[in-house]
Amino acid sequence: MTRSALLLKTLIAEDTGAISAAATTLLRERIGGGKNWDYRFSWVRDSSFAIDAFLNLGLNKEVQSAFSWLLTAIKDNGPELHVFYTLAGAITSSAVELGATGYRNSRPVHCGNDASNQLQLGNYCDVFDSVYRYLIKGNVLDVTSEVLLRDLAERCCDEWMQSDSGIWELNDIEQYAISKINCWVAVDRAVKLFERGHLHGGDIARWRNERYAVRAFVRKRCRSTKRNSYSFYADTDELDASVLLCARTGFDIGPRLVSTIEAISRELCHGALDYRYTRAEESEGAFVACTFWLVEALAAVGQRESATMLMDEDICLVNDVGVLAEQIDRSKGEFLGNVPQTLSHLALINAAYSLRRIGSNN
Repeated sequence: MTRSALLLKTLIAEDTGAISAAATTLLRERIGGGKNWDYRFSWVRDSSFAIDAFLNLGLNKEVQSAFSWLLTAIKDNGPELHVFYTLAGAITSSAVELGATGYRNSRPVHCGNDASNQLQLGNYCDVFDSVYRYLIKGNVLDVTSEVLLRDLAERCCDEWMQSDSGIWELNDIEQYAISKINCWVAVDRAVKLFERGHLHGGDIARWRNERYAVRAFVRKRCRSTKRNSYSFYADTDELDASVLLCARTGFDIGPRLVSTIEAISRELCHGALDYRYTRAEESEGAFVACTFWLVEALAAVGQRESATMLMDEDICLVNDVGVLAEQIDRSKGEFLGNVPQTLSHLALINAAYSLRRIGSNN
């Protein structure tokens, strides 16, 4: 965990406080394939996980810098919430294809990232959960930030029923379960911030009603009776490992999450390696962050022994200098995707702290 924390500090832009998704660009998710993207930007999602990790690590300076960068970037480029920003806090254009030979002759080569123009509803959760975690540690909001958050809460209420690209930035536009769950988290945190006196003047009645509506949608539409689990998106039996994140946000730590863990472990996992969603194995490697999210979920539902055993296996995924990539080729054990991958190291740190919290409560 110490090495992960040190790596994260090297990925922070000193002049702005932004955290880069990776230090590299264009490294393939499958050798010879076209999945290669520029990760030298700061994702709202990664910033949220980073703030949580920095709070856990007691890195107060980094917390303040990351939080300030996040809200400033959103304010400066609003009113819509973008998926990611440059390290300077600006928005960027779509990817362009370059006439170049990629890593180990993988083509095509892209500069930039097409996710910049996507709708990803989960970003509302990333903002509100970060703000909530930040404030319960004794910090405060300025008036301008209050106004921003009230507006974002209203936009989330307006948009949550839309289909989007989901957390995995896919071209298939669907009603993704994790997007709906994260919208619930966003509105739930807005309600709690209002009740704690951090937000004033918001439409609290609407927020409460929409919170109920989102949960009802997930329970009715985003479940697979065949697998007795949360589904990838509405009205499908396919699976998505990202729904494990509902444990860390408190959306669900009950029987349905337990059965979802069992389904994901059975169908998406190979030992300590997890694939992102159904059939992802056909086009990419195992996604490192997902296996640490599984640790958190197991810990949240009280399966401490299983969580600890999996964490011990997961730690062995690092290379000889303690670095994690985005993905791993299961057949060869080789790193795939950009490296060091911020999300992988953030997932490791937050999983470790979830286990530590369980230990301190026993």
